[in-house]
Amino acid sequence: INNRLNQLNTRVMNAVQTGGRAYVSNASVRGRFGLRACITNFRTTRADIEETIEVVREVAHAVQ
Repeated sequence: INNRLNQLNTRVMNAVQTGGRAYVSNASVRGRFGLRACITNFRTTRADIEETIEVVREVAHAVQ
């Protein structure tokens, strides 16, 4: 199951990145491929973060 989840997260990450609405990268934690958002801009708002989460959810449903 971990391999399938890793593959799904890879597809989600690639689709989010190419979609242009949000950007996430990846991190490997204990051999699991996870999605990571790095927030460094002080102008980032809660709405920006919520939008990123929504984009990831939408893309995840679409690529399954």
